[in-house]
Amino acid sequence: MSNYYQVLGLPKYAALEEVKTQYRKLVKLYHPDVNKNPSAKSEFLAIQEAYEALESEELKLAYDRKLKKGNQKKRIYKPSRTARPSIRLKRQLNQIRLDIGNDPSFGHFELAQRLQAIFTADFIHYFAANSTEIEKTEAIVLALEFIHVIRADAAAIDILYNLLPLSKDDSKLREELVQRINQYKYPMFEEEDDDLWSIIPTKYRIYTLLVFFGLFVLIFIIESIFGR
Repeated sequence: MSNYYQVLGLPKYAALEEVKTQYRKLVKLYHPDVNKNPSAKSEFLAIQEAYEALESEELKLAYDRKLKKGNQKKRIYKPSRTARPSIRLKRQLNQIRLDIGNDPSFGHFELAQRLQAIFTADFIHYFAANSTEIEKTEAIVLALEFIHVIRADAAAIDILYNLLPLSKDDSKLREELVQRINQYKYPMFEEEDDDLWSIIPTKYRIYTLLVFFGLFVLIFIIESIFGR
């Protein structure tokens, strides 16, 4: 599992000046206005978040301490003998909610890492074998609440794929999981809007309004002249 230094392509605990220099280089490469690659947006967001966690001596020191405590180490799932997997999952997700509320520096990248560490293929396999259908449904619903927040991250797609075994074939949840995978893979189709007006560029909206206003005025004048 990567850390913010790796996101920026730097060795762990790199100097602040190196962080700033590398950030400027990466922004020029991955900014969505410059890079039209579909994955550029998620790359740019990850780079931005990494820099925001390391942009000052104080923030960098706090993050380095967190790394040294081993918070970024990969977690290997070990089944609990006392708690059902559904209870364990709820505890883990509730802990994330608490951490978000208590830690102002908790960001998008860290959330993606935490979710990846929870929804591993091994955990899902164990969960599927030791949970009821209701518990499986609850797990998917809970996961989707969090995944929606990190939808621009590649981790979202990995987690969604891992969740597929918890859903029944031809079920609505399976359909939603597949739909979200496709939406997050192809961001241009992520949001559908039935309002056709929203897809018209602003300048053409103004032009259209002016045309309608002109026609309204013309009709009013004609009726004023010939309606007498």
